[in-house]
Amino acid sequence: MVVLDPYHNHRDQALFEVNPAGVRGDQLNGDQGWDPIWTAATKIDALGWTAEMRIPYSQLRFSRDSVQLWGMQIWRYEDRLNERDMWSFWKRSDAGGPAYFGSVEGIRIGERPRQLELLPYVLAGEQLQHSDANDPFHGSHDTRIHVGGDVKYLLTSNLTLDATFYPDFGQVEVDPATLNLSPYETFYDEKRPFFIAGSSAFSFGGLNCQFCDNVSGLSVFYSRRIGRLPQLSDWVHGQATFAEAPDYTPIIGAAKVTGRTNSGYTVGLLDAVTSPQTERYLTASSPTPLKQVVEPLSNYFVGRVQKELNNGNSAIGVALTSTVRRLDDSVLTNHLRNRAEAAGLDWSHTWHHHDYSWTGSAVLSSVEGSAASITATERSSAHYFQRPDRDASRGGFFDASYDTVATALRGYGFYTRVAKDNGNWLWEVLQNWRSPGFEVNDLAYLDRADYKWMDANIGRQWTVPTRWYRSINTIAGVQQQFTYDGLKNNEDWHAFYGMQFTNYWNLRSFWIFNPTTEDDRLTRGGPAVMHTGYNFGQIEVSTDARKRAVLDMIVGVAHGVDSPTRTLTLKPGVAFKPMASVFVQLSPTFQTEEDAAQYVTTVPDSTDVAFFGNRYVFGYIKTRTISLDTRVNWTFSPNLTLQLFVQPFIASGAYSSFREFEKPRAVKKLVYGEDIGTIVRTPASEGAGASYTVDPDGAGPAAAFSLRIPILLRGRCAGVRCCGGSIGRGRRCTSCGRSSALGSMRRGRSGLGVRRGRFLGISR
Repeated sequence: MVVLDPYHNHRDQALFEVNPAGVRGDQLNGDQGWDPIWTAATKIDALGWTAEMRIPYSQLRFSRDSVQLWGMQIWRYEDRLNERDMWSFWKRSDAGGPAYFGSVEGIRIGERPRQLELLPYVLAGEQLQHSDANDPFHGSHDTRIHVGGDVKYLLTSNLTLDATFYPDFGQVEVDPATLNLSPYETFYDEKRPFFIAGSSAFSFGGLNCQFCDNVSGLSVFYSRRIGRLPQLSDWVHGQATFAEAPDYTPIIGAAKVTGRTNSGYTVGLLDAVTSPQTERYLTASSPTPLKQVVEPLSNYFVGRVQKELNNGNSAIGVALTSTVRRLDDSVLTNHLRNRAEAAGLDWSHTWHHHDYSWTGSAVLSSVEGSAASITATERSSAHYFQRPDRDASRGGFFDASYDTVATALRGYGFYTRVAKDNGNWLWEVLQNWRSPGFEVNDLAYLDRADYKWMDANIGRQWTVPTRWYRSINTIAGVQQQFTYDGLKNNEDWHAFYGMQFTNYWNLRSFWIFNPTTEDDRLTRGGPAVMHTGYNFGQIEVSTDARKRAVLDMIVGVAHGVDSPTRTLTLKPGVAFKPMASVFVQLSPTFQTEEDAAQYVTTVPDSTDVAFFGNRYVFGYIKTRTISLDTRVNWTFSPNLTLQLFVQPFIASGAYSSFREFEKPRAVKKLVYGEDIGTIVRTPASEGAGASYTVDPDGAGPAAAFSLRIPILLRGRCAGVRCCGGSIGRGRRCTSCGRSSALGSMRRGRSGLGVRRGRFLGISR
């Protein structure tokens, strides 16, 4: 393995690796989506094996100096002994990385490389599904054909232009299936090649901790917002009996410039335009199809600049994002914001051989739109400004009051961490804040605002092997969180223990204790109540990773402190090589969960004075989830591989024992039909769940209400398969197919995407 730091800034890592069979791997600053063109050859003889690499200058980014100084590290892994040899040595307790690399002096580069890469594609897809005879939009099979392409051009030796037109995302791995009953959006990793490549240039903020949970990093850019599922599809489906249901928003074009200047500035500029997406639908009262724009014409911009200082030991950077939408009708205007901006500053500093560090970031956000769209933002799960017992700050630039006539919302986020990450003793102190009006979901990811989170940890590690262990790592700490009006909604005491045995087996375990705290989100916009505490523990054991078969077992158990809430998670796993060229990984998961306070609905009731004229109904829910992640990598030759990913998934859930909290900020819950009122159940019928009629106070003045509980049963089997490789110098071909069958909808789709003609200029 060869790792290069062409700028010699003690921060960059361009990694190239090859094994004795000639199979290559590469990544840039940890980004495995980097896809440079380079070659390697290996030879095995009686003395061992040797490797030669040919890495064109055109694939690297470096300064324009006539005589250059690069950083370099060379590693050799000996799996048989589980040893790593390195050219420039550092200890296991050191920070390591480019700051410890050796140097290569006197590099002279003649003519600067130029590169033009064209990547056209054709995607043909066939969608097979069970169709309804009355549905005019979907037949038993639908055919789709898409054409587009990518362009890459090397502007200078250290700046690259990438552009894409109607990009090909047909080879993207499907997202894992989940059962999400929370008010928050599920976060999925970016997997589209255009956005993965060079993503480190746009990296901002984030969060790093030795141990923490239930917290998210400060972000200004989440690339999956570009080309997202149309935002008003749910609104259409609420009106429609049949609808087209588009899967994504087409990207007309996107371009980005990434690289590093000679003066030490890392630059990332990205602009993307998505086309309007119109959905046709039928309603019960409309005999002809109606049309509604479900995603407007939108422009997204991201700018990121970072300056390295102090020989790479320090850095400071800025980021700017902008989202602008064309809203042409009242439905769009009432639901979507017409513009959103965010500006951020981040910094990092390390000292004492990178043992100590101080990092931080701060972001200002602003969103604008109609009064209806801003009110919807204030009422969303990220904010819940309408909470009746909320003590909001009023006035000023960061006004956080519930205002139904406001046309703008502004806020700020802040994160800082001081830590010692290397040596025998470790420690860290963190602060992570989001003001109530902070909103960046137009081009970033935000699950909730209005909190001040803090965390402190201390740890000890032993890295010198003994007769009974090779290494041990321990951490203990505490975290807590408050809202801006002083409500304590999280407290967490935790401990971690990990070790590697002398036989190279690994043990990792942790324990978390959450005492009962107030919860301002459980009623989803209503008064705060008490969230019962719990103990949660997990242990993982894995066998020697050098072996042909590697076993892994994770067991997680949680139990409520003062409630019957409980969770059991089992994750056995196996990775094995039936042949030297085939790698198979099976990762089944079984999870059972019981929650005594799952939110069901809100019912208006003027007689419930304690809860400000509403009843917040909860249920006792039991869920079961089973899945099996399957991965197969088959290497036919160093230049041709087949990759397969399949995930069968099934989840079920059942409600019982409906209830409400006795009063705000209380733990006790009153069960309908036992503690208060009456409840009558109507059994489930084919295709529909059971319904309940609840009289919350029996003979009292409160009106009865009905609950219709859906059948919680979801099954899916999704997969992607890709076969790709080199077909000549500078040419690649990739053939991919995706399939997904959703049990509850009996719909499936399959497709074949072919990428051809990766033609490059001569590389020097």
